[in-house]
Amino acid sequence: MDNATDGQLHQKKEPDITSPFQSLWRLPEKLSHSQCVLHKQEILICGGIAHNCCYSYHILKKQYRLICSYPKHVELSRHCVVKLAGDNKNTNEITLLSFGGSQKISRHTLMMKYVSVWSGAEANKSENNGANKTMEPRNEWIPFTDENNKLFQIGRKTDNYVGVRAVIGGSANHLLFITYHLNNIDVLNLNTFQYIQHGILPDCSIFCHSFASKTTSNQNMKKKITEMVLFCKQMGLLIKYNETTNSFTFQKLQRKKVVKCEKTLPLPLYDCTGVLHKEMECVHIIGGSNSRGNALSTHMKTDIKQWLKEDTKKEKRWIAEERDKVDIEQIQIELDESRDKIVTAKLTKKKEIAMILQHWHRSLSIKMNWADDCNTIVSQYILVCCFLFFFLGESNFFCFCKKKMKYFRQWKVLQGHSDHVQSVKFSPDYEKLVSCSEDKTVRIWDIRLGTSMQTLNGHCSRVNDARFSPDKKTIVSCSDDCTIRLWDLQSGKEFKKLETHSSVTSVQFSPDGVYIISGSIDGSIRLWDGPSGRALKSLQGHSRAVNDVEFSHNSRKCVSASGDTSIGIWNVRSGKIIRTLNGHLGSVEKAKFSSDNRFIISCSADATIRIWNATLGTGLMTLNGHLGMTKDVALFPNEQIIVSCSLDNTIRLWNRRLGMLLQTLRGHSKGLSAVDISSDGNIIVSASYDKTLRLWRPL
Repeated sequence: MDNATDGQLHQKKEPDITSPFQSLWRLPEKLSHSQCVLHKQEILICGGIAHNCCYSYHILKKQYRLICSYPKHVELSRHCVVKLAGDNKNTNEITLLSFGGSQKISRHTLMMKYVSVWSGAEANKSENNGANKTMEPRNEWIPFTDENNKLFQIGRKTDNYVGVRAVIGGSANHLLFITYHLNNIDVLNLNTFQYIQHGILPDCSIFCHSFASKTTSNQNMKKKITEMVLFCKQMGLLIKYNETTNSFTFQKLQRKKVVKCEKTLPLPLYDCTGVLHKEMECVHIIGGSNSRGNALSTHMKTDIKQWLKEDTKKEKRWIAEERDKVDIEQIQIELDESRDKIVTAKLTKKKEIAMILQHWHRSLSIKMNWADDCNTIVSQYILVCCFLFFFLGESNFFCFCKKKMKYFRQWKVLQGHSDHVQSVKFSPDYEKLVSCSEDKTVRIWDIRLGTSMQTLNGHCSRVNDARFSPDKKTIVSCSDDCTIRLWDLQSGKEFKKLETHSSVTSVQFSPDGVYIISGSIDGSIRLWDGPSGRALKSLQGHSRAVNDVEFSHNSRKCVSASGDTSIGIWNVRSGKIIRTLNGHLGSVEKAKFSSDNRFIISCSADATIRIWNATLGTGLMTLNGHLGMTKDVALFPNEQIIVSCSLDNTIRLWNRRLGMLLQTLRGHSKGLSAVDISSDGNIIVSASYDKTLRLWRPL
């Protein structure tokens, strides 16, 4: 259907009464990341990514009508729209505030005096064009101005408002609470147009989250306390702001209160908007995109009563499993804390451990507080084992104990690079490491000695990636100097240089040694003949930089991670894209196949790790926990544990099947750029912007 024009109506579609979701007549435009505001019996739909039109949907008439469009210069990218409160005598008129953008995406701060287009729309239009030129325009986005009629821009230059969310609050509804990536919350006084507070949200990373006001009681208003709730991924947060003390308090909402439902949407849907209509006890679901990232004109509604019925058997089982996972995670945290405080301090020598175990019955040789500590550790360990036994089942439990219960500690720190380390990889025999840096060098390291064996000089700009060849005789590296270089490992000399027309971000030999593949900042992927260095083909499809490209283990496919937030799966022989995976909300930094090529793991600037079905292209699981951009991810040889690293200065180990965090490794003083695992799973290596490499191994 073509876009609606002013006065043109779109009739409803008969709902499907057999589904909890009733399909309404599709939107006039395909909208992704649209922003919606409820006003009486209207839903005001205010644009979306790449679409600037605004519509009103009349809930009772089940029709759409065009309101206006954003100015042509405004680029909408996950913007925010809120309804301002005021003492407007005309109850049919409301004020909307729209803002968003960043340093890279043009900022906007606009307002609209909205009068319903369903009552006297033509009269309002003629009035605006009539003799009274001093009257503010209606149903039109205009610049937001302060009390002195000066343009006012919400957000400082350094603030990234892509994915921003805001609510109105305060004792006089005069405060605008703004939450935005990575973990920021600001308070703006709309009466004085001044920022009065900035806070940091605890232990979370937010982007395109849900943010709503919770303050309803008069008691809170008298105390000048505004309550808000924020949800992002699996995290819930209760936020309280005290106007008197100008301070925040934060309280995490228990995850076990979030329940998965057996009922599902009739189609896979991303980036949609939900609007709650309390009076009619229903939720409208508007717009969104499909698994390929294409915007949709979806409009559905569902009755709240459908979701308040008694839980099904499957839902009850999910609730029980979720409670078990929460309990296991809490016990694991307590166990880790006990290990940190007790095991590290008092079991530093193997002889002491052996002596304690051998002479446990001799209580005189053991201090009473130490015995109590040991009893605590043993009790917690038994409790963890009991949970895991019943949760995983007998066979999986013993597999878990044999293969996964490793507790890693820092082993060695390798120093030598004079600038940020960009990448690190094990040699196939895991006796050596190769690293590269912004200092324009590639270094080879001896793992056993922890020393640098060779320094390869030749690149004239930052080196982004370096790998060993499968036969361990060659190193391949790539750089911002638009070259790929091949080095003889024995002599340390460069013997071949492959030139490109843009910065090369990633490079790798195919497992069979036949090809070299590279990713570039221009969005292209290039395939090279390994022995000759001849360019074979260019793979085109990404709209932004290719951050990483990796072969499948049979060398027939490759997977690419891009700044356009997508992952591509490619046929190496034909050079054609097989499938595109969409779901990450930020630049995808890394993507890798499992050893059987059945699934893919990826990490992103949205601080998540995702697991995908490589055949179907569907998302299987999302791992949340990092507080900053996740830079790299890898699989242990048993493929049951995932290791990731982030700009939050941590390395994290995850159980792939349960999606549980097993351990957090800390030691780097700055964000991490890369992580890798030895082929026997006994050593983890990490690279950081603190210019060091660190080796980790089990206790």
